[in-house]
Amino acid sequence: IGPGMLDSHEEYFRLEDDARLKIIHEDGRTFLNRADAGTYNAVLMDAFGSLFSVPYQLTTVEAVRNISRVLDADGVVIFNLGSAIRGDSNRFLQAELATYKTVFKTVHVFKVNSDYTDEQAQNLIIVACKSACLEDTAALPTDEEIVQLLSHRYTDDVPIDAPVLTDDLAPVEYYNSFAQNSFHR
Repeated sequence: IGPGMLDSHEEYFRLEDDARLKIIHEDGRTFLNRADAGTYNAVLMDAFGSLFSVPYQLTTVEAVRNISRVLDADGVVIFNLGSAIRGDSNRFLQAELATYKTVFKTVHVFKVNSDYTDEQAQNLIIVACKSACLEDTAALPTDEEIVQLLSHRYTDDVPIDAPVLTDDLAPVEYYNSFAQNSFHR
């Protein structure tokens, strides 16, 4: 929510001033609830600060539908979350994938650190697209750094045995407790 977050995006994500870029410092769900439909090309959500502080109101199918609603026809949402890909520590990932797959045509998982095993709790990047994305490798950027980042895409199937998260039931803290225990071991 704080404007100070902008500094890290400039330093770590190559964010540059652009007249087309509109940055809003506000609670994400509050903004999504009132934003105009089809207004944005992309939503970058950096609200999941750690395994210990996940704002559940941004994880539910109602929030995901609102994210989709504010995106244009080729829109994309990108966010990070802490989870394992396999084992008991992947419950939050399973639930988020189940939730996003009910709304978005394509959902990709990226391992930030490709050296981590699938069973380790780790930082993952999720990219969900309203239309097909990242399938046509010839159309992908050729910038070396971007090519390196895209090489971290997880191509195996992620087992999903978790229900879709809703505003009425989103046990995010419970799911993350498994990853927290694994992380502390």
